[in-house]
Amino acid sequence: DHQGHTIVAGVDWALSDDATSISVGCQQCNRIVDWDRFTEIDFTYQRERLYSIASRWNLSNILPERNSIGEPNIEILLQHGLPIGHGPDNRPGFNTSATTKPPLIQGLAAALAHSKFLVPVDYAEELRIYEVSLSVGGHASFSAPIGRNDDRVISAALCWYAMSHVPWLMS
Repeated sequence: DHQGHTIVAGVDWALSDDATSISVGCQQCNRIVDWDRFTEIDFTYQRERLYSIASRWNLSNILPERNSIGEPNIEILLQHGLPIGHGPDNRPGFNTSATTKPPLIQGLAAALAHSKFLVPVDYAEELRIYEVSLSVGGHASFSAPIGRNDDRVISAALCWYAMSHVPWLMS
C-alpha cells in the first residue's frame, strides 16, 4: 500500500527500566504504519530488529535519539549504511535536551491536533499520561509521570520530525 511513498522511522533507545521503541511513518499517508517496542535485549539485537524494519520498509530516513546510549548505536548504524537523519544541530540523530525536547514534543502535539497525524491505538495510554511541568523559572519540562514510560511518545515525535523536516541527510 505504500509503494513509492517516503517511509521514515524514529527510534527511542533503552536497555533496562524502559523500552526501546521504533515508530515507522509514511509521509504521504501522514501516519505511523508499523511499530516495534521491546525491553531488556542488548543493543546488538536491538540494531538487528532495526535492520530488519529498515529492509522491510526500505526506509528513506531513520532518526534515532542520540543521547548517551544512542551515539555509539548511531555510529554502528552509519557503518552499516543506514540512512540516519539529522537533528536541529545538523549531526546524525536527535540530541534530546532541555532546549530541543520542548519543540520536538510540541511539534508532535500540533501534528496530532492539527495535521491529522495518525498513530496506533497502542500509543494512546502513553500519549494521554504524558505531561508538561513548569518550573518556578517558567521552564517547561516534558516527561511521563514517575514510574511510567514515554518511549512511544518519543519515537512518534522523532518519526514526525523526520517526516516533516526535509532534507534529512545533511552530509
